[in-house]
Amino acid sequence: MKRLWVAVCEIEVEPGDLPSGSTVAFSNVVTRGESPAEISTKISAYLRAFNWRLMSCESVRPIGGGRSYGDELNDLVERAELHPDPILLGRMYSYRPNE
Repeated sequence: MKRLWVAVCEIEVEPGDLPSGSTVAFSNVVTRGESPAEISTKISAYLRAFNWRLMSCESVRPIGGGRSYGDELNDLVERAELHPDPILLGRMYSYRPNE
């Protein structure tokens, strides 16, 4: 049975997609799946629809029942529970990579 997972993802976006002007950001992503590998593959495919690229998926962990993750992530989890196949991105924390 598929369950909800949260992953901290590093994402490369198209120039101009973020208000900061940066092209790299971290975001919490909540989705449903059976394993960390499936979660990464699913998120990567979803991001390609925006011409974005999944650079890394860190701290991929299942959502535990009754556990509190903070307001923003709790909201993502609550919204995801209402859908059979959610992929929800949280706030994007952008940064400028060393060039």
